[in-house]
Amino acid sequence: MLTQPHRSALIETLEQRVLFDASQLTETIVGSTLPASVSDQATLKGTVSVQLTNSSGATQQFKGALAIDVADQTLDISSNNFVNLRSSPASISLKAGQTKVFKVAINAAGGKLTDGTYNVFGVVTDQSSASQSPAGPALLVRKPDINLSETATFKNLPASTGLNALIKAVDTVKITNKGTDPFSGFLKVSILGAPDDTVAGATTATFVAKKYTLAPNHTITVPIKFTSTVGLAANVYRMITAVTQPDGTVTSTDPASAPTFTIIAPASDPAFVPTILSATPVYAPDASNSANHHITQLNLSMSIKNNGAVSIGSDQFTLFASTKSTFDSSAIQETPQSLPLTLNEYPGSNSPFQIDINIPDNGPDNGTQINYYIFVKITDTSGGVSMASFATPISFAGPVG
Repeated sequence: MLTQPHRSALIETLEQRVLFDASQLTETIVGSTLPASVSDQATLKGTVSVQLTNSSGATQQFKGALAIDVADQTLDISSNNFVNLRSSPASISLKAGQTKVFKVAINAAGGKLTDGTYNVFGVVTDQSSASQSPAGPALLVRKPDINLSETATFKNLPASTGLNALIKAVDTVKITNKGTDPFSGFLKVSILGAPDDTVAGATTATFVAKKYTLAPNHTITVPIKFTSTVGLAANVYRMITAVTQPDGTVTSTDPASAPTFTIIAPASDPAFVPTILSATPVYAPDASNSANHHITQLNLSMSIKNNGAVSIGSDQFTLFASTKSTFDSSAIQETPQSLPLTLNEYPGSNSPFQIDINIPDNGPDNGTQINYYIFVKITDTSGGVSMASFATPISFAGPVG
């Protein structure tokens, strides 16, 4: 019997085809921790989650790259109209219909992006093709929001001092950043003298320049020693504090509430402040009636404080009498001419001296019981005039008997 050979059917399982084409994937940004707004000087940090979906009907398996790009309009890879924030190698293997989420960490240094509004895109590339997501979240890149303000407290600042004087004042400056972005950079912190209560036209007395870091809503304290008035002219100043930022922005304390500081120029003329310490009248009998007496001399003990330049030479003294306690045009001059007295008055001196002034018989109401306030006008060697008065009135009629 002839045996027929056994025939068997070979049944092959057709496996799904494996493709290698990035353009067959669909990308969607499904999450982002990037801020909606960032300073152009700040580091941009966050994580972008990109969902990859294989809808090609075949397995997609390849090694390529997953990038996060930004563009100020629709992303066009061929025209290179984007800025890459991060590109990471990626081994992608997706079966047909499979979806997978990839997280890309972003850490882009400040200055990488210019000011403007951008859209975020996820891009997948292989050696020959690319595929990109629709526009994701918007990103605003802007100038830093830095708002500095200052308060200043002066210690040991005198009310006044001489020109080019040495002092030991300290200005404690507190600088606060009221903005939403941190500041980091050099600050010039200055003490200025404002002669007209405004910052414009103020003169810098001293300053410090140093690099500072100041977080939002934080304050730093900067002490500045103010030890010399060199560079400030003789004037009355409001002492203010100003802070200059690297971009030239200047903020300052308010001149209206700043302390007043006066610089006094060296005096070119004497400045007398005379005082009558005591007044002693001398009386004599009237020639026509010896029973009546009248004043003939007034002996004055005086002192002069000189607040100005040195005065060496003859100063002129003129005596006036008045029924009023305040000197005015009604006062009567008691001497026909001023009496000279040679004094040496140095700045700050205050030496006592004696002057005896003769009073003529025909003085006002001389010999009657009338009291007079006395005043002495002094003309110094430069022609400057000062006045001294005595608080107790003097009787021009002498004692009888």
